[in-house]
Amino acid sequence: MKPGTHIFAQLSLLAWVASSAFGQVIVGKIERQESKPDAQQVRFVGENVELSNGRYSNTIWSNYALDAQGRYRRPDPQSSGMGLGIGPSSAGFYRKGGGFLTVLVNGRPFLPDTQAAIETFTSGNRGGVVLTWKNAEGMRLIATFVLQESVDALLVQFEVQGNPTPVEVVQFNFNTYPYYFPQKDQPSRRMLTTSERTVEGPNTTDGAAVNVSLRLPQEQWLCLWDAHLQMGGPIALAFPGEQVEEAAVELSGYSVPVRIKLPKGKTALRAVMWEPQAMEPKGGLALWKALAPEAVRALSGEDFQPVHRVAIAQGATIRLEQSGATYGIDDIVLENGLLKARVSPANGARVKELVLKSAGVNLACYSDKVGGLFADMSPAKDFTAAMLTSAYEYEILQRGPEQVSVKT
Repeated sequence: MKPGTHIFAQLSLLAWVASSAFGQVIVGKIERQESKPDAQQVRFVGENVELSNGRYSNTIWSNYALDAQGRYRRPDPQSSGMGLGIGPSSAGFYRKGGGFLTVLVNGRPFLPDTQAAIETFTSGNRGGVVLTWKNAEGMRLIATFVLQESVDALLVQFEVQGNPTPVEVVQFNFNTYPYYFPQKDQPSRRMLTTSERTVEGPNTTDGAAVNVSLRLPQEQWLCLWDAHLQMGGPIALAFPGEQVEEAAVELSGYSVPVRIKLPKGKTALRAVMWEPQAMEPKGGLALWKALAPEAVRALSGEDFQPVHRVAIAQGATIRLEQSGATYGIDDIVLENGLLKARVSPANGARVKELVLKSAGVNLACYSDKVGGLFADMSPAKDFTAAMLTSAYEYEILQRGPEQVSVKT
């Protein structure tokens, strides 16, 4: 399955900001060559993606390194990750291996493990970008970025997918804070939890360790900030507390790890990060506390249950109503805003169209294309979302009665 398949899934879970306008998506590419202390030439190559609403912008940077022979080279897993800044110059800091955020899955750094696939999407005045990483075990990390214009904030939804590898522990390492950087030996980290607990970290990296366990399931979000950075603002992270076994935060050092342990057999985790435009912590915390309940409900899926569902599993079959022929679904991808599915006939027959209808209105049309049975799906106005729940199962969601019919 190709990157981008999960765009609608991500947007549906961020629908609690759908009333806000999203900014134009500007995409650029940057290549930089660095010289390491051992004089070996290392080339950092990546993409620089800017989200702007006309008043402010966020720049997301994702890099990978090539050695002198052009082979992929893993950066330092402790410092490399995803960059975030308020412009190309500040995001450029991350081109040399620094990372605003590193994600570890089952104890292994995920972000520097492979090059990210980057895809942008726009619809009218809305836009966003999706970064997808896939490791050697087939696990995926999908990060979707959109702007919440009503409060000038960046929203990032993370989805970790094992499929079928169990996801045991997910750790978010906030290595630096965007906009402003305190002295490395003088951090003064602070944390606020759902239950209004405020925890203070040491004022030096030599201070005693401060490890905080969240009280689940009630405490299912947290805000982080630094007392030295009055205009740095908070960073919030939310997750579905009822789906998590343990969650802990360490405030002892420059990097702030948030460790989330999942129940045995769990194969996925969703979380949302919220980063407002630079503001003092008090104002940022007040904004987040007003938004947090909606964010948690969205992550839990409580607000996105349709009246009916049509579920299509990869490798499963569809019965054609008129001809009685049977077809299998091989793959579903999203390209240029259109959902495409490859349909293979099980009995040698040829399908011309597969139509998804609601109340007599065609919502999607699967058509026979040159070079294979590919289908374009252009959602109608009353089409809520296409939920692609995993690498193996796809759900097309809409509100109202549904039926699937095929013209042959």
